[in-house]
Amino acid sequence: MYKFKKLLTTNTIRKFCFTCLILAGIVANTQAQTPCFRAKDNVTRGCAPFSVELVDCSGATTIFYKYGDGSTQTQQNTHTYSEPGLYAVTQYIQKPGQTQADSLQVQNYIEVLPSPQPAFDLKLCSDNAVFLSIPDQNYEEYIINWGDGITQTVSRGAVNIPPHKYNFAPVTITVTGNYDPGNCGGSNAVIVNPIANIIPADIQSVSTLARDPTNGVTQIVFGTNENFEYEVAQKASNENTFTLIKTVVNTAGRVITEKFQNLDTENLSYCYKVTTKDLCGNKVESAVFCNMSLSATAQNNQNTVQWTPYAGSNFQRYVLYRNQNPIQVINDINTLSYIDTAVTCNEQYCYSVEAETGVTSKLIIASNNDCVIAYSEDIPPTITIFNSTVEQDNSIRVFWDIETFPRITEYLVSRTDTTLRLSTTELQAIDVNLDADNNQYFYKIFYTNQCGNSSARSLITSPVLLKASSITAKSVQLQWTHYLNAEQRFSNYELEKLEEDGTVYQTVPLTTDTTYTDTQQDLERQVLRYRVKTYINPATNLVSYSNIVEVKRKFKIFVPNAFTPNGDGLNDTFEPKAIFVKSFNMTVYNRLGKVVYRSQDITQGWDGNFNGKEATSDVYIYTIEMTDLLGNDFKTKGTFTLIR
Repeated sequence: MYKFKKLLTTNTIRKFCFTCLILAGIVANTQAQTPCFRAKDNVTRGCAPFSVELVDCSGATTIFYKYGDGSTQTQQNTHTYSEPGLYAVTQYIQKPGQTQADSLQVQNYIEVLPSPQPAFDLKLCSDNAVFLSIPDQNYEEYIINWGDGITQTVSRGAVNIPPHKYNFAPVTITVTGNYDPGNCGGSNAVIVNPIANIIPADIQSVSTLARDPTNGVTQIVFGTNENFEYEVAQKASNENTFTLIKTVVNTAGRVITEKFQNLDTENLSYCYKVTTKDLCGNKVESAVFCNMSLSATAQNNQNTVQWTPYAGSNFQRYVLYRNQNPIQVINDINTLSYIDTAVTCNEQYCYSVEAETGVTSKLIIASNNDCVIAYSEDIPPTITIFNSTVEQDNSIRVFWDIETFPRITEYLVSRTDTTLRLSTTELQAIDVNLDADNNQYFYKIFYTNQCGNSSARSLITSPVLLKASSITAKSVQLQWTHYLNAEQRFSNYELEKLEEDGTVYQTVPLTTDTTYTDTQQDLERQVLRYRVKTYINPATNLVSYSNIVEVKRKFKIFVPNAFTPNGDGLNDTFEPKAIFVKSFNMTVYNRLGKVVYRSQDITQGWDGNFNGKEATSDVYIYTIEMTDLLGNDFKTKGTFTLIR
């Protein structure tokens, strides 16, 4: 960048030097030709692209020029420069008969200037006035075309340009930079819509961010216009006048958020107004908006929320929020409290309220966020659905059902014969390592919910204890205890007969009596397994099982002492009878000790023949070896008589 004074001094020097050159040329002309040139009309400064024309004053017939921008030597006396810079110009003349040309070079003779767009700022005032400032420093002067037929020239660094008023819109304002000398420069134009009146601040919300007697925080959010400045004033409820607390300039049309701290928002309310000012000294004030504060209090099974009233016009409604979600809309401006019963103890709830105002645009007055922990002092209900059943691994499972609100954190099952307490969070518990075949066990249950409150203990539950009280060759008498549960009711009993693997092969309906005699003896099962099934609720197939009773019956055998193989169909074979036989081996001897018959099939007896002939009537000896279904071995021997 070149200062105006420097350029003027350089130009003066150039003019002086060329005067000397011209005088020297005149003198030389009387003697001999010497290089001499000048710019036409002395125009040596201009904006790129810049064309220059040189005028020769040497009188020579052969003339060449070099223009200093890297172009080749030429006889042309005109040249166009495309890039800004300072350029040296050299003239060469060649006299007749000479091989060496004389030359004259002038340094920094041609100045080619850039022509950037000049930077300028516009601000709008009311009454259609436009305030213009030019921070640009590239040019010596600037020409302002206001777009209404009026132009104005100002020097570089000019301040306090008076506002320009219009009576129509829109208008195009053009600022052109100008070099002097040079008389050229770039231009910049902006379309402007002057405004008749100041646009008030667009207040969007007033919020209480923290409710505290000394560290309270409020916040105001408002939209701006880049043409104006804004002043925020505050007044506490114990003050009579507003105090300026913030000035906002150079907003560039942004949404401004301002926070104000160290306030007593617990005991006082704070009101705000925003004054909008233009650069011409005009201003307009917004309406007054006051903050709201909210407090929440936890009570038994409910939270009570209270807030300060909205103080202003155009009230639309209150919107109450819980954990950032709206839970209630209130259209009455005088309703300032709410009782929230949809709470769960030991859970945190954070509340805030917003007052929505405005007619064409919505303004939010937002309270602080206040959090409480809900609680309950209520004793939870006793468990009434509480049952038990014996598992096949000699353990007892107790199970129950209850509404789980508030959430239950722990169930405690106690067994009344000991201090045993089973702790669980599930709806069942298993008591292990029991002698459920011989002892009856009784259980109670209570629980603690997330509120820290415990229920009363339930009534007793106890599964059926089954025993075989009498076992005979033809019957088994069974007895059992009554099934007990917290509901004190059930439907009926059913007797189940089980295979060794627990599969039910026969069921016998029972009444609610506690005895039963089984006379249907199965001779193929040496071990009888019984279980009582209690139908608690047939509709839901809710059942309970007793312990399994095993009745082990003894092996029995009958050996006849005589037989008559005469073919009359009666007692024709010597055939022992037995039950629960797994393996059988019988040998018959005559009086001399000779084997007359062998059999491993208890159903196949001796027919009285030996070696294809009838054995004689006599006394014979037998030995029998057997194994029963339980793996017990049995041996016996004796005599019998064959009668013919």
